[in-house]
Amino acid sequence: MPRLKFPLRLLGSDDTGAIAVTFALMLIPLLLAIGAAIDYSRGQQFRSALQQAADSAALAGASAYVNAAAASTATTVANASMTASVTQLPPHTGTVTFTATPSTAVVNGSTGYQMSVTAQGSVSTTVLALLTSSIATSATAEAMNSPIALTVVPPSGTSNASDTNTVYWYVVPADGSLPTLSSSNVVYSNASSWRSSTASTPAAMASQKIGFALVNVTGGNSSYGNNGYNASPGSTHTFYSSVMPPSKYATDNSDRNRETYSSQPKNCSLQVLPVPNPASPPNASSGSCFTSVSDLATPTCAQLGNQTVKYFWNDMGGGGDDYDYNDAVYTVSCKSSGNGTGASGVVLIR
Repeated sequence: MPRLKFPLRLLGSDDTGAIAVTFALMLIPLLLAIGAAIDYSRGQQFRSALQQAADSAALAGASAYVNAAAASTATTVANASMTASVTQLPPHTGTVTFTATPSTAVVNGSTGYQMSVTAQGSVSTTVLALLTSSIATSATAEAMNSPIALTVVPPSGTSNASDTNTVYWYVVPADGSLPTLSSSNVVYSNASSWRSSTASTPAAMASQKIGFALVNVTGGNSSYGNNGYNASPGSTHTFYSSVMPPSKYATDNSDRNRETYSSQPKNCSLQVLPVPNPASPPNASSGSCFTSVSDLATPTCAQLGNQTVKYFWNDMGGGGDDYDYNDAVYTVSCKSSGNGTGASGVVLIR
């Protein structure tokens, strides 16, 4: 009997089995915690990608939302952007659903066009599948096409022209056609001295191209007979910055497809140069014509940003064309009406 007591005491004091049971019990919440961390990380990765997709779709839709009539087109653009982005999302379960909604907002007295995009999706779980089969997530984005104030500043004093010149600005039609002058906006005229009609006005959405028209009346300030292109005194001609050459079309709104100076196929009318240093503005080259028109002739305010550009017009008047590019000279810049940070263009506001 004494020999049996010692092994029994050892057996009673052996707790290795209890440790194993305890470890097994602790392993379950540990695995759940690890699984939860993995599933949470996957969920966050998916949500981040979904948010980026919604941001891109909202920006694309707002960029296309340039006026009230474009709401349907802008919605289609936003939906197309989301559809394309869904195929690039991390692995997820089920269908990603989304909605694009256009709206407007008044910003400093002008209408801003907004696009909101909401999206929902879910990620399947692994270890957490014991508790739930998926983790749902969503994203919301809103972008605005900000109203832009277009600022046009002329030189002081009178112009060089014996002709009367009036400067208009217009939104370049999407189909590349020419606007009617009645739908354009008078900015300056040299009938007496350069003066402002609308020096700084909310002009267009940041993504819209802005063009300028120079309406020229031969001998309007001082008659000198026919000009070098045989245009008679009092005849009117319009130069459009959005066509090549700018002198291609006549000013008469009922006859805008008739060539004004068909004998001159080159650009003898317009030079547009950036102004990197306001203290030392650029000068136009004189004495020649060009085979193209600068893309700055029809900029968007988003393209210009905080940059200023300078327009130099030659009205092709006088007894012979002097190609001097000083008959209408002015600078153009843009400023956002929405957030005061310059021509920021289309921006995310949420």
